[in-house]
Amino acid sequence: MSLATPPGGSPLRARAFPLLLLSLFISSMGLGVVAPLLPIYAYSLGASGLWLGLFFAAFNLSRIAVLPLIGRISDDWGRKRFIAAGLLVFALSSLGLVVARNIQELTFTRLFQGVASAMVMPIAMAYAAELAPQERQGVYMGWLNVALFGGFGFGPMMGGFLQDHLNVQATFYLMGALSLLGFLLVQMRLPDLRLSARIPRDQAIPYHRVLRDPVVLGVSCFRTINAVGRGIVLAFLPLMASAQLRLSTSEIGLLVSVNILTTSAFQGPFGRLADWFSRRALVAVGGLIASLGVLAIPLATLSLHVYVISVILGLASAIALPAATAMIAVSGRSYGMGVVMGLFNLAMSLGLAGGPLLAGALTDFTGLAGAFVFGGGSGLLGVAGFLWLTRGAPARERAEPVGVTVEQEV
Repeated sequence: MSLATPPGGSPLRARAFPLLLLSLFISSMGLGVVAPLLPIYAYSLGASGLWLGLFFAAFNLSRIAVLPLIGRISDDWGRKRFIAAGLLVFALSSLGLVVARNIQELTFTRLFQGVASAMVMPIAMAYAAELAPQERQGVYMGWLNVALFGGFGFGPMMGGFLQDHLNVQATFYLMGALSLLGFLLVQMRLPDLRLSARIPRDQAIPYHRVLRDPVVLGVSCFRTINAVGRGIVLAFLPLMASAQLRLSTSEIGLLVSVNILTTSAFQGPFGRLADWFSRRALVAVGGLIASLGVLAIPLATLSLHVYVISVILGLASAIALPAATAMIAVSGRSYGMGVVMGLFNLAMSLGLAGGPLLAGALTDFTGLAGAFVFGGGSGLLGVAGFLWLTRGAPARERAEPVGVTVEQEV
């Protein structure tokens, strides 16, 4: 069976992709529930700017440590077991957030959640990329991001409501319950599909050689720098909204949700656009808008301002992410989908770890405004670097389909 076959042409394919999307939507909602609360909760436990940066970096540092290994192994062992195991670790580690008594224990728990994220997100992306017909990579990646961002977007509103009407521990329990539901759905219903061409271990291409591909390198570099700004926004915008604009927890949850739901709402249209318009141009435009939006955050003096900026940042992500994911998915046909998606997520983790860490240290000297100036300026440099590294990419954006076989593990 060829990947050029539409998903409706196979009952197995037809049910695998919707089940994957539903599982990711539920589990992402669990992660989103705690998103607007973690910076404020960490601050209440005595975190300085540097410790707050370390807290957010811990999640991504553990991802960085295991992503290359997990991506490579998943090409051999199959995707389902990694996705299920990661969701189970998310469910169990949520109890660690409940019992944490100080910022050190909270940070330690986030290390385990970073490992879980490395098992779920990139492997799910590889699973979806293998399901996608070659000519519809952008559409499939767009729908995948709809599930991820949609779930993550509804979560903050739920978390803010629970915090205001119950307590922060209630949000951690809800995160655990939703992660457990996602685990059960994957374990019991999701088929274990192995669609990509199997690359023998002795023929596996080293990561440093994969990064010689200008598309892989350019997209990975963009993803790193773009994530620097996104990590800074996630870590410090809730603090700014609480301390300077006096927004309640529910309002901060709504602020985060507006950003993520905007991204989710426009993933589909821009995913389709990425299948017939220049993906390189879409990545650059989205990155430019995002960088300018981050630079504008310190200028906000009213709650309306940050809501408008939040919408702009969400739209920028919707423009860039499906195109970037589709660009790198083409290379996965040659190098192994788990390998390139692992690198793609590794690049994101580097930015999400380094951005808050550097910005956190900076805020201890300059205040919160310095963090956003650093994030926006880095983003502009990242767009320039992406355009230079991928200057020969347009002719290579579409590759010939690779013949594959389908295996189901009962």
